[in-house]
This record gives sequence, structure tokens and C-alpha cells, in this order.
Amino acid sequence: MNRLLRGLFFAALLGSVGTPQAVGNGLDPQSFGGEQIDWIVAVVAQEPITYSLIRLEARLQGLGEPTLEVEREILRRLIRETLLLQAAAQFIVVTDREVEEELIRRAAPLSVETYLESWRQQGIVEADLRERVRESLAVREFLDREFRPRLVRPTEELLRNYYQQHRDRFAIPARVLIRQLWVYAPRADGEQAWNRAQALAEELRRDPSAFERLRDQPVEGIGIFSEPVWVPVENFSAPIRQALEGAELDQWIGPFQSAAGSVLIHLVGREAVRYRPFETVRDEVRAAWEAEELDRLVEEWIQGRRRQVEVRILDPNFAAAEQE
Repeated sequence: MNRLLRGLFFAALLGSVGTPQAVGNGLDPQSFGGEQIDWIVAVVAQEPITYSLIRLEARLQGLGEPTLEVEREILRRLIRETLLLQAAAQFIVVTDREVEEELIRRAAPLSVETYLESWRQQGIVEADLRERVRESLAVREFLDREFRPRLVRPTEELLRNYYQQHRDRFAIPARVLIRQLWVYAPRADGEQAWNRAQALAEELRRDPSAFERLRDQPVEGIGIFSEPVWVPVENFSAPIRQALEGAELDQWIGPFQSAAGSVLIHLVGREAVRYRPFETVRDEVRAAWEAEELDRLVEEWIQGRRRQVEVRILDPNFAAAEQE
């Protein structure tokens, strides 16, 4: 299904194609008068981008309930992607086999069936997911054909200068060696899990050997990852990073709340940022430089294309997306 038909298809699927006044009036954008509705947010060379497509993209990116600003950013990307797809459609055809191979790559180490089922559980039907994969492959091939041949061969001096300007990008990030103890509660009782986690934290700080007892004699509602694992510090939320910075080795920190329960963290080891010599990351440096140059060429093309075709934002709530 092409994107023009798909935009109208989603509109029909959710209800009726309407105007954006529902959002402007502060009402639920998914319903109006008890009936689900949809509307065209923008038009790119007569091809509509509907609100349902923006919501679908948010779900595919795992964004949950995105803010209006996040939805505007999604619209910006969809406008760019639509311009690229319109150009790609003139000479690029992505086969079903290529889509299947890409799904296998994305699903690994899971099976494609398991991968698709995980998306179905999040409300994403297989046909929509396959179409998005097909579109991403079409854009990738278009970029490789149209822009990659325009890249100049970088000199050694250029790559070394790029490395010096972006050393942090090629460093091994600071990381910590940790154990984790998760506390769950029946019937998703978050307060009960939190209180239990706080009590365990106090016990573990008084007597670290309590962890070994919990590991050897499992208790219902407590999940233990007893084997220490290295985790980049940047992967943690700000509160956990701050606690880790102030913690000493062999110290328990937390508890911290999450959607999965309450977690306690045992700091076993830490390593500072390590900078790798240019010679060991030369290929990575070149790939990063080429990606940046490719982005620049594509951005120039996008701006030129926007001057040639009509791009209209119909929903005033998304007008900020027009500023790139």
C-alpha cells in the first residue's frame, strides 16, 4: 500500500478524516463525541500525512504517549522521508524477500514470528510494520545510489582532524560493574514493592552477606541478577548516575523506581573513560565522517526539493514543524 493510500486508509480505519480543531480545543485527539477520528496534518506534494501516521510512528519508536513537541519532530522526519520516498519510487523497488531478510536481521536473535508478535501486543499490525520496513529499505537504497557516490575520498589529515574534534565519540565510555536486585509486588502494588525495597536496602547496607542468602534462597517477589555485568554509565537515568558517582565500591545504592518494579544496585567495580588511539579506530572515524557528509548532502537536497514542491502544514498545532 503506498503512503497516499495508507494515509487515507488509516483515516478511514480510525473514523473520519477531519480537521484538527479537536486538538486545538484541548480535547482528546483520538476521540470526539465518543467516535474515533483522524485528520490530515500535512500535505507533501499532494500526499497526506495523517495524525494516525504520526501516532503509528511514535509507537514504532517506543515513545508511548509523546508530547506535542515530540509529535512535531516526528512530523518533520515524516516530511523528509516522504520527499525521499517520492523520489525513490521513480526507480527503486523493494522486494518481499528483501523485507523478509531485513525482518530477520532486526528480529535476531528472536524469530520473526516472535518479533512480529511482540509488536502485535503493542497494537502494531504486521502489514503496517512490513510497510515501514519496506519504506526504510527504499530510502536507504536511494541514499546509497544518489548521494554516496558524491562523497569525496577523505585525506588522512582530514580524518585525524575529525578524530581530534570528536575524540569522545570514539572513546570507550565510563562504565560500572554492577549486580541488581529487583523487587516486585503482587497485583502491581508499586507502593508495597517500594517499601519492601527500602527495607532490603537498609538490610544490605548493614549486612552485605544478606545478598548471598537471598541469592541462594529465592524469595517470592524478588528477582536477582547475581552475575556482575558491565554497563556504560550513560545508560542510566540521571538519579542513578548521580548516586553511582558518589558511591564507593561494594556499596548498595537505591532503591530506584521503574515501570518494572523497584531496583537496588550493588557497585562492584568502575572504569573511567578510555580514549582509543586514532590508528585503532580509523575505520570508525571514516564511517562517522562519511555519515556526517551524507547527512549534509541529503539536507541540501531536501531544502532544494522543498522549494520545488508544495509542503503545507494544515494543523496549526504542528506549524512549528515547518521551521527546519
